[in-house]
Amino acid sequence: MSIEKRNKGRDPASFLNDSPISRLVKKFIEMPETEYARNVVIPSLEAEGYERIVFHHGPTEIGKDLIFCRPMGYGKKELVVAVIKSDRLSKSASDMSGFPVFRVQLQQALENEVISWDGSKRRPDRVIVIFADDPSADIISSNPGGFQNCTQNGVQFILGSEIASSLIELRSDIAEQILETKLDAKKFFDSHPTNLPLLHALHENELIDIQTIFTDLDAAIGTMTIAKALSLKLAAKSEVILIEEDSWPDVSKILKAMENLFGKFLLSSIDDSERKFNNTNKRAKSEANKNILISINKAVEDIKSWAFVVHQEISKHLQAVTHDLEQNNQLDDLISGLISNTNYALLDANDAAIALKDLAIKIQKNRDIKNGVKELSIGIKKCFNSIDTAKSIIIKQDEIFRSRKSLSEIFNELVKSLKRESENAKDFTDNNVKLLRQGEKLVALTPYELHIDFQSLSHQIKNYIKALVSRFHSDQVSVCRKYSRQLLEDVKNCLIVLDNFLTNKHLCSVFVPFSQEDTNISGLSA
Repeated sequence: MSIEKRNKGRDPASFLNDSPISRLVKKFIEMPETEYARNVVIPSLEAEGYERIVFHHGPTEIGKDLIFCRPMGYGKKELVVAVIKSDRLSKSASDMSGFPVFRVQLQQALENEVISWDGSKRRPDRVIVIFADDPSADIISSNPGGFQNCTQNGVQFILGSEIASSLIELRSDIAEQILETKLDAKKFFDSHPTNLPLLHALHENELIDIQTIFTDLDAAIGTMTIAKALSLKLAAKSEVILIEEDSWPDVSKILKAMENLFGKFLLSSIDDSERKFNNTNKRAKSEANKNILISINKAVEDIKSWAFVVHQEISKHLQAVTHDLEQNNQLDDLISGLISNTNYALLDANDAAIALKDLAIKIQKNRDIKNGVKELSIGIKKCFNSIDTAKSIIIKQDEIFRSRKSLSEIFNELVKSLKRESENAKDFTDNNVKLLRQGEKLVALTPYELHIDFQSLSHQIKNYIKALVSRFHSDQVSVCRKYSRQLLEDVKNCLIVLDNFLTNKHLCSVFVPFSQEDTNISGLSA
């Protein structure tokens, strides 16, 4: 029975006889979702050993409310996202709180990439669903396929009663405040100097010594916080940064915003970089060169598709042969040996097809066409030879296998398939010469070059942020609303520009990776 049904019509005084866990869950349900996340879930996760918890609730959350990590030993960390559900679940697919609708949010959390603690963007290793109450098992399993899909993909469900138990065991101070069973504000502030005591003190009548309150307030835009901005360090050495043509529009936009805010730090201007790129790449951008590139890309795609088909075909035959061998214990040593030889030959052909497919994918990803075409040419020959060898071995054994009724049909299909794919491989091999010639003729695009004056950039960022900090110390902050509003706007713009720069995969190497231990926010207060 759900907590809501169990409590219906009860005298409020009777709640005092419930267990602390039950009463805590009732309090959780009454909280707005953001309050439950900030004041209950985050402290509970920290107490359970999770780190770097980022609150990500809002219209851009794309399925996730919290992003955090957990040490796994040997320097490894697990990236986890949490989806918080404070509303009661229902079975209805038309209800916004129905499990079928909620499952869409879980799918988003599983599939969408998030910014990890190290600045990289990737899918989470695990998704945790944290409820405020204890939804009944029949609601969670009301959509069997959806529930099974969630659990198979690594979704873990945490009930409100489990959060309550964790608080009672590991953060009794928070549990006591929520239940209003005990409140020694001075003692609590002395032992727990965090934001949470201040938030609770605002709702209490007890007088508090202001010196016992410590607040560590921060603001964030994306992955960039004020504390992080104050702690930025540039890389020690200056290197030329190469930017591919497709990435240049985003990179140049970010660079312009950086220079508009902090001042000039590029040794060669954006216009100069674009002028040099266009002059260097006149031949590469010619129609004749574009047509060669289109032709090569089509050939690479055809080879990749064919290699994948070969891999599927051979895998299918391998399974059939292996299955038959397992089913027929009566086969003599001669037949068993021949089947083993067949398997080895098929495995070699299968490996060659997989390697060829991977080579084609590598060319499409890296776009190193010239060198890639040469590697692909070698891969096609290997694949042809492996298929041809497998075909020859099996044809030699064909007469023996035909004498075995159970094996005859399998090997008929196998020989037919290998003959077909051997002909296809020969066609690709014959076209190799044309592909190699096109690769030789192709003029590759030279990337854009960025030359950054690291010393100048470091100096300008430090001066700009130093100016922001000094403005926070101004008397105008407390007396002039316009002054304070403009200051906050300028801080926001600074964080946006820095966040865009640090989250760009081409530019992030300019700064030393951020470490929590580096954080230094001394001097920033208002």
